[in-house]
Amino acid sequence: MKTIKHLPSVLTILFVVASFNLVLGQSNDHFANISSNGSSVRFDVGAPHAAVTLTVIGPDGVAFSKEFKSGNSPEFKLNSGKGERLPDGSYTYELRITPNISSETKAALKAAREAGNGAEVQRELQKKGAIPAQPQVQSGSFMLSGGTVILPGATESQQRVA
Repeated sequence: MKTIKHLPSVLTILFVVASFNLVLGQSNDHFANISSNGSSVRFDVGAPHAAVTLTVIGPDGVAFSKEFKSGNSPEFKLNSGKGERLPDGSYTYELRITPNISSETKAALKAAREAGNGAEVQRELQKKGAIPAQPQVQSGSFMLSGGTVILPGATESQQRVA
């Protein structure tokens, strides 16, 4: 009887902790949409950038990293270089934006590094908005099951069996 008496309290605490973790786990740095066409997972980047680096880690030692220049959407193919299907399981990805920086800003940073005051000049350029203060990074995961990509937030269609 004592365990039933404390059950509502324990469930309330678990709910609060789970909600807290959910809020902390959310990122406001969502700058790309993820989609799949069956043979690859594609990331459509909506933020201005010079390049985007895509890194994917999966089961059985699957590791992929590639830089995509502006104008090219990052894409992760679901077949190995030999044409073999990748293993089923959970895959995590990270997208890291290389910002657009003017040639004048690049020259100022290079000169400052050579003069030994790179950190100071970098802070000043960040204050002026010439370079971003924080790197833009988006991460997440997707599943591969039976050769089918399962994206976050996907819902299963409801079909009736006759």
